[in-house]
Amino acid sequence: MLLIGSVAHADDVQLCIEASEQGQVARDQGKLLDARERFTTCAREACPNMIRADCAAWLETVRQGIPSLVPSARDEAGVDLVDVAIEVDGAPMLDKLDGRAIELDPGEHMLVWRHGNQRIEQRVLVRQGEKNRPVDAVFEPDQPPTPAPAAVPTVPAPTDPEGSLLPTASWVLGAVAVVGLAGFVGLGINASGERDELLDTCAPNCDDGAVDAIRTQVIVANVSLGVGIAALGAAVWIAVADEPTTQVSVAVDPTGVTLRGMF
Repeated sequence: MLLIGSVAHADDVQLCIEASEQGQVARDQGKLLDARERFTTCAREACPNMIRADCAAWLETVRQGIPSLVPSARDEAGVDLVDVAIEVDGAPMLDKLDGRAIELDPGEHMLVWRHGNQRIEQRVLVRQGEKNRPVDAVFEPDQPPTPAPAAVPTVPAPTDPEGSLLPTASWVLGAVAVVGLAGFVGLGINASGERDELLDTCAPNCDDGAVDAIRTQVIVANVSLGVGIAALGAAVWIAVADEPTTQVSVAVDPTGVTLRGMF
């Protein structure tokens, strides 16, 4: 019996020594929760007096250094929530809130709060010796989905009586024809009036400048007429052609009109 008792005592001593050594390593690494467990083991009555005394002193220091947080959660109206689960660094910590503090090792930690299908992440830096620090999460109601924008109605392009699309070039050349014919009519009327006035007042000894001005208006009117007729003809030809116009340009100079393009 004495031999068995001696072996058991030797095992206890070895366990106390190992706990003392492991506790100091954990303490120096900032793992205070693990260090507290080790020092609690080697501070037992079964351990030798010298080891027990050291572990008891270290245990008290570690207990004072272990920080703690007091988590709480509210809704948008400020009402306390209870059915909130908390994870710390990816590991479950609480199934629901009960108002009590949770102990953590000093350092940076990621807290995840879960309430229904809502989730809030909060990164905190916990300081050694910091006790009962409040941490709070506010859950706002889920936002309704944003409605899709209303569809914009598509306005069909103008069509000819048979329903086929008119080429863009036909519209452009038609506008050029209108401008050209209008210019011809306006300049022609103005030149005719000025010519009649000169015949009544100074013919045949009128000033050369006045005569040249009338002649210029007549030339420009004729050019405008040519542009209008040419553009109108091109617009009609493009409208009835089998292939649409891809490029059309109109060049005007005092000697005539030039149409360039691919039809």
